Amino acid sequence: MNTGNRPTVRNRPRVRIRPRARPWVSLSVVSAWLASAACEPAEDQSVVAARALLDSVMQANSIPGLSVAVGMGSQIMWSEGFGYSDLTHDVMVTPLTKFRVGSVSKPITAAAIGALVEEGALDLDAPVQTYVPSFPEKQWPVTTRLLAGHLGGIRHYQGEENFSSVRYPTVLSGLAIFQDDPLINEPGTEFSYSSYAWNLISAVIEGASGEAFLDYMDRVVFDPLEMGQTVAGHTDSIIPNRTRF
Repeated sequence: MNTGNRPTVRNRPRVRIRPRARPWVSLSVVSAWLASAACEPAEDQSVVAARALLDSVMQANSIPGLSVAVGMGSQIMWSEGFGYSDLTHDVMVTPLTKFRVGSVSKPITAAAIGALVEEGALDLDAPVQTYVPSFPEKQWPVTTRLLAGHLGGIRHYQGEENFSSVRYPTVLSGLAIFQDDPLINEPGTEFSYSSYAWNLISAVIEGASGEAFLDYMDRVVFDPLEMGQTVAGHTDSIIPNRTRF
């Protein structure tokens, strides 16, 4: 969203913390449409109280930096950065800072599933091989509906897999990590959280749409929502304003 003249973004240092062996944590992910409409926060008691609350939360949890935004309808009422996005170089968080969304990728991807279902291009109860013929057949059928509910029997990360920095050239090539492994249970019988299930869903989206996953996400999800700065977080690429771990 574009509000015309961009007001000055208020961004003053908040709480500086150098955590001891703590992972990077953020309490809020600000989408690009929030960032593009960043506004000067009003100096009222509610904002003062919110800042005090965030300061205490950051102190108590050793959080180096975070970004918050509050909207009402199509108006951004308050958008502000707190702390640091890079402790090594003393880079402050601003409303333009890009945080890694992690598993928020799943509900974002679910929007693409919904669009394909509405178009009649995706049958949630069809075997995944309908859309991903290269995925090996298993002892039991696996469907997109079951995958999306973490009921598909696809395993989650093992060992240090979640720290991998390997860049796979395509969604299909990334399936090689787990596609030959047996299902951990019969689909539909047991809930088991799985990020790899959503990797497979990404391949289903490609097959159902006939487009590369990220191209489809841009066209159907991000562009209509004017999320122009929501991008793929490739580990081997320089992404402006991205936080450090």
